[in-house]
Amino acid sequence: MKKLSLFAVICIGAASCYLTEGDYGYKLKTLAKKAHDFCVEKTGVTQAEIERVQQGKFDDEIKIKEYTGCLWTHTKAMNRNFELDEELIKDTLPEAIKDVQFKVITDCRAEIMRTAGADMNFADKAYSLAKCIHDRNPESWFFF
Repeated sequence: MKKLSLFAVICIGAASCYLTEGDYGYKLKTLAKKAHDFCVEKTGVTQAEIERVQQGKFDDEIKIKEYTGCLWTHTKAMNRNFELDEELIKDTLPEAIKDVQFKVITDCRAEIMRTAGADMNFADKAYSLAKCIHDRNPESWFFF
């Protein structure tokens, strides 16, 4: 089974997110839990830092940036070259937001590819992607 974490873009139980964990469906809920647990362990990010992003508050902290990058790569939704697995993302996004959210993801990725400097590391790009997705479509924001 392919794995996905849509970005670091999924919200499990945060009050400010419009999608609840119940909206995820079994596949996404299972992947979100596995990716969350792995990436917390790998990066040392705190649950409080994750919850701030779930609320749309993007602090300039290295651990949350690394966590966001980890979600993307651990789940294979994106590789370290910032290339998306579009089929995997479409297959995993909740039906209620699939079309709109997929367009937001791909548009934000294209914007970051155009504007990121050559020296911008992967974690910063992944975090910028999450912020862009939130800012363009806060109604469908989710982060796990």
